[in-house]
Amino acid sequence: YTFRIQFGDVTSNAFPTSNLQFPTSNFRAGEIVRGQYAIAIPATAKEGATNLRVVLSDGNALDLAPFTIEKTDRVFVKPNAQFTQSATFGNTIALTGYQLPITNYKPGDTLKLTLFWNARATLRVDKPYTVFVHLLDKDGKVVAQKDAQPANGARPTTGWVAGEYVADIYELPLAASVAPGAYRIEI
Repeated sequence: YTFRIQFGDVTSNAFPTSNLQFPTSNFRAGEIVRGQYAIAIPATAKEGATNLRVVLSDGNALDLAPFTIEKTDRVFVKPNAQFTQSATFGNTIALTGYQLPITNYKPGDTLKLTLFWNARATLRVDKPYTVFVHLLDKDGKVVAQKDAQPANGARPTTGWVAGEYVADIYELPLAASVAPGAYRIEI
């Protein structure tokens, strides 16, 4: 058996009601079985008040509770990036450019970088992607890094819709021991 969570007029991916260690064939009548699930609200869910509903694979459904989906501010106009970039990840996400307002830093400074992403399609994934931003020295050694979901977790890729642009800001503190020289940024 599987179930889905319905958010208004859209439904989540299907989830199993049990696992291999405790299949539904082992359930006893009237038994309560607890499970924990991380369920992403589908990107196409409409904002506003709705009911949270569980829908079983056999068609039975139950309203769980009133639920409010907050508005997500979306941008569908390509941002004017300082530097253009063309890198596509899996035909669904593209890095279209970035801002690096300062290109000369000294030890103890904070490198500020804004990445501009474009959703080429509405993602159908269970887990949001994580962006890895690394500052590499001449030998390829990581001297500063920030790994996070876009917008510091506020805009996970599971909530992006086709055509949308997302500005993704990173700040990388530079250690006082960072040597002078040329560095590369790796995404």
